[in-house]
Amino acid sequence: MTESQERKQSRWKRLLMGMAVALVVLIGLEMGMRLVYGPPPPPVLVSTGLQDHDQYLVEENGMITAAYQAAAPTAPFSKTYDGTRLLFMGGSVVHMQQFRGQTSKEFANVAGRLLGVESVNLGAPAMDSFDLVRIVEELEGVDHTHMVVYTGHNDFGNAYFQERFSGLSGGILARMRRVLEHSQTYCRLRRAISTVPKARFGEWNREGFTPQRREATLNYLRSNLERLLWIAKKRNVQMVLATPVTSLLRRPINDVCIGEQCSHDLWQQGKGLGRADPVLSAKKMRKAHDIDWNSLRAPTIAVEMIREFARDNSVPLIDVEAQLNREPGLNVPQDRLFMDLVHFDQNGHQVVGELIAQQFKTLGLIQ
Repeated sequence: MTESQERKQSRWKRLLMGMAVALVVLIGLEMGMRLVYGPPPPPVLVSTGLQDHDQYLVEENGMITAAYQAAAPTAPFSKTYDGTRLLFMGGSVVHMQQFRGQTSKEFANVAGRLLGVESVNLGAPAMDSFDLVRIVEELEGVDHTHMVVYTGHNDFGNAYFQERFSGLSGGILARMRRVLEHSQTYCRLRRAISTVPKARFGEWNREGFTPQRREATLNYLRSNLERLLWIAKKRNVQMVLATPVTSLLRRPINDVCIGEQCSHDLWQQGKGLGRADPVLSAKKMRKAHDIDWNSLRAPTIAVEMIREFARDNSVPLIDVEAQLNREPGLNVPQDRLFMDLVHFDQNGHQVVGELIAQQFKTLGLIQ
């Protein structure tokens, strides 16, 4: 081997050694950050579905107020509590200004009464999983034993209204991004150099969902559930998941076509089949709603992801979507329990509250 070849080989060895050392350092940094910060958060910042607040939970004289609840706010509750306390988290399905402000009729309070435990409703209209993470982070030091999470609809609704993730595209870059988003280091660095986009509520001209935006919404919902679970475990709090429900007997909001299948026609076909072929009827109506990507609801893939997440992480699941009362002769949620596509009426809240209480006992979540 000549002297020139030896020098070239030596340079390659030094380069490879340097790359190996850098890789070890990066792996060590990633592992250290995961130990301290838990699973990586979504790498993007989003505008909140709630009004801006410096602090979402305000403490005064040992009492906690949910400052973000503009509609029929939950009564202030004690920071300390010696006993079983359930905190319910979610959007307007969980808590909104209805029943003339009688929040005692919402399913969170119905379940608490039936179980004989304290129940605190921390839901609010437009709240999605990004908001849940921020609020749960502020619950540090607030006594609670269980955290019931009903989320999914608003992740897709807010992504549509606020045109979240509109810059995403397909191809190699999208695949690289999905790999990088498993890194705590990458996600935190990207968040550090990002700015929160301006909220676009009230501006009704919207571009439709792309497959990439839909995938990102689903992936970031999963990332937020991972962070909620990590926080809950760190605080020795039992996280409980509930699947979001849609009244499939309501017509899809938008008439969207994929190929030759259009949401309104497909839904009409399914509803027309009715009891003559209940299996095909339910299948067609569900698919009709899932074709409408801008429908402001959690699609079936999101419900399935929540079920899978609960199963894979041993999180108790109350499968409201599957266990709620069915329409006579059809395997779909009973329409009379809803006031619109996703919100329950007073009777629906009572039934869901009873279901949650019963499942708490069946799953052994209450001693």
